[in-house]
Amino acid sequence: YGNPTTKACEEKIRLLEEGEDCLLSASGMNSAICMLLALVPANGHIVTTTDCYRRTRQFVQTFMPKMGVSCTVLDPSDYDGLEKALNEHDCSLYFSESPTNPYLRCVDIERIAKLCKACHRHVHRTLKERELAVQFHSVELLREHPDIQAFVDWLKDKPDDFSPRLSRRKRK
Repeated sequence: YGNPTTKACEEKIRLLEEGEDCLLSASGMNSAICMLLALVPANGHIVTTTDCYRRTRQFVQTFMPKMGVSCTVLDPSDYDGLEKALNEHDCSLYFSESPTNPYLRCVDIERIAKLCKACHRHVHRTLKERELAVQFHSVELLREHPDIQAFVDWLKDKPDDFSPRLSRRKRK
């Protein structure tokens, strides 16, 4: 689904990142929603932070419950609260930003990952904004990337009917 320009850009990014696939998104919010809907099952539980982007937190608190998804919202530095939430719920995802928005607090990713692994018998996904950008490339985050800018500049010089053909590297 998409258009030839988007597909060409996605393929170029996939090749640059040596990734399995790439999905361009119109905004960071769109990327966050896609990630939440893809990773959190019906009747799952999300732990997120008070410093998470407000609209993402509102989506988690107002839309996700319609799918049976519950959530715990904690201060990013409340590690005891995180441990309690992990022990009381079958958590599907911990979601935070680092640095947080809008207070620019840094989340201790290593400590959170250790808590998630130690407190629960299931595999946990610990995501942060930068990892989200790698997994779900957002146009907002990539707009200034020199490789993307070079690709866009290269495309600008091509005729309107030009269709780029990207070669694929064989995987080792």
